[in-house]
Amino acid sequence: MDWVLDKSITQNKLATVGIGPSVFFIINDFEMAKELFGKEEFSGRTLSEFVLTQKYVDGKRHGILVTEGSHWTKVRRFGIRTLKDFGFGKQSLEETINIEVEETVKKFLSVSGRDFCLSTDFNIPIINILWQLVASTRFTEEDPEGQKMIESVNKMFKCHMKMTMVPLKILKMFPKLTEYDDNVEIYNVQKRFVSEQIEQHEATLDSEHQRDYIDAFLNEMNAKEVDSNFSKLDLATSMMDFIGAGTETSSTTLKWIVLYLTLHQDVQDKCRQEISQVLATSRCTMADMVNLPFVQATISEVQRLAQVVPLSLAHRTLSPTQVDGFKFPAGSAFFVNLSFIMKDPNNFPMPEVFDPARFIGENAKYCKNERFIPFGIGKRYCMGELLARNEVFLFTVNLVQRLQFLPPVNNLAPDPANYHAGLTNVPDDFYIKIVPAML
Repeated sequence: MDWVLDKSITQNKLATVGIGPSVFFIINDFEMAKELFGKEEFSGRTLSEFVLTQKYVDGKRHGILVTEGSHWTKVRRFGIRTLKDFGFGKQSLEETINIEVEETVKKFLSVSGRDFCLSTDFNIPIINILWQLVASTRFTEEDPEGQKMIESVNKMFKCHMKMTMVPLKILKMFPKLTEYDDNVEIYNVQKRFVSEQIEQHEATLDSEHQRDYIDAFLNEMNAKEVDSNFSKLDLATSMMDFIGAGTETSSTTLKWIVLYLTLHQDVQDKCRQEISQVLATSRCTMADMVNLPFVQATISEVQRLAQVVPLSLAHRTLSPTQVDGFKFPAGSAFFVNLSFIMKDPNNFPMPEVFDPARFIGENAKYCKNERFIPFGIGKRYCMGELLARNEVFLFTVNLVQRLQFLPPVNNLAPDPANYHAGLTNVPDDFYIKIVPAML
């Protein structure tokens, strides 16, 4: 979605964009985004005909991502509370993350010393962290069903804008051109997968010993049979929401981090030096984050410059509203231009320059910038932000502590300009050389 940085879009605080019959509004100003997305009337969600018919089998909203009002509040609150009960954001989750880090380091060491093509190598480790809280299981490269599931997420993110912007009638009229059939299969794969997981849990459910999120949700359903907010469709859809949100953004962020560290050896060396001074060869914990400000700054600068998520998810106005003197009817779709806000020279001087030091304060500590908003803004910011920050931090520290990422010997160096622009900006696969780090 490179068009989000076009001057015709960004020259005003609020821009109107038309794609086919769809009209929506892009917020380019941080203060306006903060104000509007903090309001209840801006907390709705848009939902395309295609997604409504394919993801939501009864034609109604379910889960967390697109529900609204009290339905959204109840299911989201339950989701956050339950995932916390099973370790979300707690020290106990560090061990789960470290298991996946170990598997990744082992894989990278197995290709040490020769050119290696980095592709979707972070996808399985990242989804495994969340999925152990959700379903008490891990995906592996030897599991064909799990691989299909993860591949479906990758495809979904690449095609999301097309499936949401093009009218359903057109999608069906030109199924090959629009990839309609392929995208129907994406949702079929995901629905089959989560249904099987739920059935397996139902068959072995013990209300006295909850294993994970699925067990907790099933028990909540049984305890609140009259509460329509807790149906099996809500459970299945929440699981699909978790898989989408819990896989793509963090794994893509790690891919961008490796790319930028490979191109900027001085930054990689400085990160490794800081890690060596603070940890030596000890394993990193979340408690160490405050003592590794340059590593934090490097991660933030990659997120800012890579624009992993160019736009917020669409917010639908729940009632007629007025913005800067303009009137908008209920049902108007608003996006926040995350890319532009984080590349606006008024917010970040020399925004195209890769400079982690911009996140370091005068006291040599990590300096927060409220205009750094990779996880969105307002009432519906990403509920997985804490998990994403923790796993990306622990992965980055462990990888830099134990591995060195070098430019390839027999292939072209990675190029930040080569990426696929969709719902997320994903770097094209690139070659690097990996060797053990010398601390």
